Amino acid sequence: MKNSALGRATGFFYLFLILLLPGCQDQPVDLSGFVLHPDFEMTLVAAEPLVTDPVDLEFDANGDAYVLQMPGYPKGEDQSSIVKLIDTDKDGIYDEKVLYAENLNQASSLLAYKQGLLVAAPPDLLFLKDENGDGVAEVRSVIMTGFSNGNLQHNFNGLTYGLDNWIHLANGGNGGGTRWVDSDSVMPIDGYDFQIRPEDKLFQWSGRTSGGYELAMDKWGNFYGTHNLHHINMLVFPHRYIEGLTLNPRNTLRNISDHEENGLARVYPIGEQETRVNHPEQSGYFSGACGITYYGGGSFSPAFQDNIFVNDVVLNLVHRNIVEEKSSYYSAARGRAGEDFLTSRDRSFRPVNSVVGPDGALYIIDMYRQVIEHPEWIPDELEVNMDLDAGKGQGRIYRINQKDRELFEWKKPGGEVREWIALLEHPNLWTRMVAQRTILENKWNCAAELTALFSKTKIPETKIHILYILKDMGTDLTTLLIAALNDKVVELKRHAIICSEPYFKQNDLICENVMDCARSDDARLQLQTVLSIGQFPDKYADEAFSIITDVLTRNLDDPYIRIACLASLRHRTLHLAGYLKKHPEMLAEEGGEIMMEMIAYRLSQAGTSTEMLDLLELFPARTPEEEKALVMVLEVFARSGIKLPQADVSEWTRKLNELEKERSLALLSSLWKLRNSLGVPLKKNIDAELTRAVELIHSNQSDEREKIEAIQIFDFADLDRVRAELLPMVDARNPIQVQEAALEVLISQDASDVVQDLVDRWKMLSPTVRKRITDLLIYNPENHEILFSSLESGTLNLSEFNFDLERRRRLLKSKDDDTRKRAQALFSDAGVTQRREAIEQMRPALDLAGNEKAGEDIFNVQCATCHRFGSIGNEVGPDLTEISRKSRETLMHDILDPNAGADPEYINHIIETEDGQIISGIIDEETDDALFVKMMGGMERSIPKSNIKSLSSTGLSLMPEGLEGVLSQKDLADLLAFLQHPVM
Repeated sequence: MKNSALGRATGFFYLFLILLLPGCQDQPVDLSGFVLHPDFEMTLVAAEPLVTDPVDLEFDANGDAYVLQMPGYPKGEDQSSIVKLIDTDKDGIYDEKVLYAENLNQASSLLAYKQGLLVAAPPDLLFLKDENGDGVAEVRSVIMTGFSNGNLQHNFNGLTYGLDNWIHLANGGNGGGTRWVDSDSVMPIDGYDFQIRPEDKLFQWSGRTSGGYELAMDKWGNFYGTHNLHHINMLVFPHRYIEGLTLNPRNTLRNISDHEENGLARVYPIGEQETRVNHPEQSGYFSGACGITYYGGGSFSPAFQDNIFVNDVVLNLVHRNIVEEKSSYYSAARGRAGEDFLTSRDRSFRPVNSVVGPDGALYIIDMYRQVIEHPEWIPDELEVNMDLDAGKGQGRIYRINQKDRELFEWKKPGGEVREWIALLEHPNLWTRMVAQRTILENKWNCAAELTALFSKTKIPETKIHILYILKDMGTDLTTLLIAALNDKVVELKRHAIICSEPYFKQNDLICENVMDCARSDDARLQLQTVLSIGQFPDKYADEAFSIITDVLTRNLDDPYIRIACLASLRHRTLHLAGYLKKHPEMLAEEGGEIMMEMIAYRLSQAGTSTEMLDLLELFPARTPEEEKALVMVLEVFARSGIKLPQADVSEWTRKLNELEKERSLALLSSLWKLRNSLGVPLKKNIDAELTRAVELIHSNQSDEREKIEAIQIFDFADLDRVRAELLPMVDARNPIQVQEAALEVLISQDASDVVQDLVDRWKMLSPTVRKRITDLLIYNPENHEILFSSLESGTLNLSEFNFDLERRRRLLKSKDDDTRKRAQALFSDAGVTQRREAIEQMRPALDLAGNEKAGEDIFNVQCATCHRFGSIGNEVGPDLTEISRKSRETLMHDILDPNAGADPEYINHIIETEDGQIISGIIDEETDDALFVKMMGGMERSIPKSNIKSLSSTGLSLMPEGLEGVLSQKDLADLLAFLQHPVM
């Protein structure tokens, strides 16, 4: 394929071209709405009618392009098909197609495999092949079947050929199970991505799924997934290392984005934004992440090599991540501040997927739909007015290449194996993977040639490919593994360790070299060493234990090294606990506390009664560190619901009675929970301890930790005493953790009276506590009467509840008739609107052209007292600098109906101090000792909790209602124009 240079512009690359659709010269495609990174250029290489509804693109070993088309989205009425694209004049633009296969159910992914294609077409995994060269697949066979076929967004997908010669697939979220077509044995998928070897009928879980569309594999064989809000997740290490183990946490999937705030990653769309009625807070943030793609094409400059691109189909953009090693896992940074790699003003641009081609270019697959949101997440009253098929039958594919850098020209080698082996040194990962797959598929006898290249090449990636090829060929790798284990390149050493695992039982030299790798300062290499050492034969048990615990000591704060250490010492869990006891400085750290919790959980699920008792005996509570560890163990055992053999009850009772002699309330509380769980009667006088707890709670000499421990003992008090002593503690004048501890005990009583008590104290509660109570009111049906009565009477306000789509639907779709009717009287599936008349009065403003300068003047008069926009105004309420991410309609609602969708964070509070001051404003921050309040005009006050006489919530936004009384429709149009102008 040839480069196709498009127009250039300074700063950004604006595509002001109108190109004719390939294969249909009378329908122009307007590309003027695209903004691309200035170092790159973009070419339209295929569009409707050549391709329609495209969702995936695959290049086979010939370099031929196959496009998977999915017209059935979202209703599932039409079946998927595959077309083979042809570039007849070799100008880099496709102009003909052949229908390769049709009637593929709702297929969503394809992979070149054995001169054909594997296709994810639930309920089946299909193999297709064109045997006579006419471009049409005559062979069609089912490899696996039984896959779930539910919400089309969540079907299995992501077919990827791995460095390890397994085929990896993404779960997608529908779960279920599958089986080989010639077997009745069902293999559960559950919540995991998985990998297969069809020729050997092998299946195994890869790791916890992200639940989204597509997988990405980097040059080191690491896998990444994506899903809607969380755009880039990394599988830190494969599930096989913890297979069958009862661990907490149970998976090794990590969100590696370093640019999230409150669980959302900001992106920068440029088109006019659509109204997000389901989740308005997601406007301008990733919410439709999909099509994750690693760029290892070798054509881009080093700054863009190894980047990971993620598309957002809702916001019409492609986002770039710079991925770097952080510890045992990677971290993904934003490619550019305030800008995305590719954006479009065309709201129908839907980049569902991306792939890297044989030429090293990045190909963007645009499904091109007016509506991309699945109807499951569109409010019913809005869906009836939408054409969910608008744009169906269209679609585009774009090629992106870097300016002034050459693309590769793919020429498939002939039958000479040496030509294919030479490609293992190619800069393009696609080329190297095709070579690896082709060598194995042809079963060429070329171990000698591969070994020679391993010794000659300076490219570590090439050596890794060779190791996995030779491993699959059954070649003895001892010499190569020893060399790789002593190489300077960490990733080569890591893969050498993995490939060494089958040699552990019979090759001491390899074991010794693997153990040496643990001395590295690289956390990722240490992680792999620990995981693999867990498979050493028993004769290495003591040496392996020493190495693993040394790695743990050096990396105690690393969550994945903690998991790896426990997994590899699965048969020596008590020894690991003993090691921690000998190192109290480790138990004093948070990582040591978590490790102790993991050990206790592991034994509670898979240990014997004797082993669990031995763990209790290990910590006599003589030191603060031992007591802390013992409390943790007791808490975990109590939560886990362990069952004792009858023969062991007396010995456990003896130990529990012995522990009950302790004075620590924290220890007693945990101990009593365990006794209750085991059905062993309490021995100590509870009333006496409760009296002591009350004294500690009210004593000025008690520190925060002592108060919290005293509060927790009330788990064993009767309801009346709990209410009497703990309700006063849920007060914004108390330290946060004290409030939360009291709230936890109150909630655990599971009594509606307690919930009503909390609602009655609503105005005195801190924002953090209020949020927890709103969850109780919404998600527990027993509390719905309190919820509706409080809202209907005005005791509580809708603005304090963050009624997003899921929270509204919890009530609107209740099975209880009364709940549904009362919810419908407050809001609809489309949202919360309290000032409908004012909104309808001003709605014509949405159709008026606004004047930004006039809007700035209005902002200065009406808004700047409490809001900042760029360098203008005061930051009391939300900073509006990036408010252009919201639609005009959403902004109008926010302005005219501020209490309908107010963030509870910006509710107005009134504070009366002991010295008689009255302060009104937003609680910006709460610490154990003070409240920090922002007042109108931007003034900030720090108010010591000891000086607060009363605190009350108005239940309303600080922003006043009634702006329609001072703004004309033209004024509102001007203000909207100003707010939607991005601040540069």
